[in-house]
Amino acid sequence: AYGVTPGAFETTAVSTRNVLNSDVRIEGILRFTDDLLVDGTVTGEIESDGVLTVGMNAVIRAGEKNKVAVRTRSAIIQGRVTGDVVVTDRVELSETAQLLGDVTAANGADIASISKADNVTLAQAVTGDITASGKVSAATGTVMGDVTSGSAVMSGAKAKSLNTGALSVT
Repeated sequence: AYGVTPGAFETTAVSTRNVLNSDVRIEGILRFTDDLLVDGTVTGEIESDGVLTVGMNAVIRAGEKNKVAVRTRSAIIQGRVTGDVVVTDRVELSETAQLLGDVTAANGADIASISKADNVTLAQAVTGDITASGKVSAATGTVMGDVTSGSAVMSGAKAKSLNTGALSVT
């Protein structure tokens, strides 16, 4: 009477989103493959081929031995990141994001906007503004918004407007 009818239960593959809540603290290297929302504290490096969302309560700090805090396919940053961010596909910084580090995006990556970064290196289109306290280096691509930085090196790249301390155009 407690039998199971064959085919009665079907499973469907779905993308899973892992969550590290605000009470979670991790030290070391954090690796994941799908999507991850971090709202806690990570000291070390986060590596993935997936999508990382740094929540508003999150604090991500690069470890003592590394300068890179995040190395992932895509990153959505809403909280605080101290260290460099390296992406191969897309990075998006919300108005609540605090980034104390450099942003490096691979060729073909999409950057929605960058603000409050130290240095920015890119080789693709940026659809928003770039605000950096240090240097903005652009090998190719177009910045659809404004660039405000301490210095800029634009090697074949174009920007809507530039407001920099020193400019090198090649």
